[in-house]
Amino acid sequence: MTYLYPRLSPLEGRELITGYRSLTLEQIRFHAGTHRADAVAPTGGVPAGPQILAHLAKQVRTCAEMYGYPDTVGDARHVGFDRSTGALLREVMEIAPAEAAEPDVWTYMAVSLLPDVVFWRFGLANDERWIGTGIVRHTFARLWWQAHVLRVVHDGVPDYTLANSLPENELNQIFERRSIGGNPPLARALARALSHPESNRLGVPRRYLVRDAPKRVRRLMAFTSFLGMAEETVDSRVWQTLRESAAAFQNSEGAG
Repeated sequence: MTYLYPRLSPLEGRELITGYRSLTLEQIRFHAGTHRADAVAPTGGVPAGPQILAHLAKQVRTCAEMYGYPDTVGDARHVGFDRSTGALLREVMEIAPAEAAEPDVWTYMAVSLLPDVVFWRFGLANDERWIGTGIVRHTFARLWWQAHVLRVVHDGVPDYTLANSLPENELNQIFERRSIGGNPPLARALARALSHPESNRLGVPRRYLVRDAPKRVRRLMAFTSFLGMAEETVDSRVWQTLRESAAAFQNSEGAG
């Protein structure tokens, strides 16, 4: 079974965020809830009722507590929270990809259901962490999508190692390019290649490879149907692209 989640529009979300600017984390948590009168309840499926939402909120807060919530912590603990939460959301939410693609679902999650956790993780400076219009940057949406796309199942057991193998700035190079991030076999192949130790032995600065290889993959997509390939073949093509990227860099260095 999959659930349909409440939604909030960007306008409603920003109005609530404005009200949070004068509050402490504890006060923001007091305002959090499992439903709001202005949340839009979608039709055509099973709504996630108050019990489902309360269970999800409890699970996420428990995960945050493992990494120091509600205290101020450093980047390493925030990253640990992100990596644990991605898998948690993917397993607990029971949400279909089509529903997870709805920006207003994530606005509700951040602004109404778990505003204190978002405040702890990112503060209030960047609306993209709160409002679902930028799914790749949203506190929870980005984690669900990374976990969903990069999830691998071995003997019926989900494995999220691949989703946790790259730092956020490198994952962004995959998921900000929706043609790649929306193609799970291709996204997994690129993540596998970039996280493999061999990628660091190609004689190319890491930042160049991470930025250039996805661009080359996108150009290939104009005449290559990766969705029609076996995943092993996709892996091979992506590795070829990484080598081409390295060769191009080395040739440009030699020419210089």
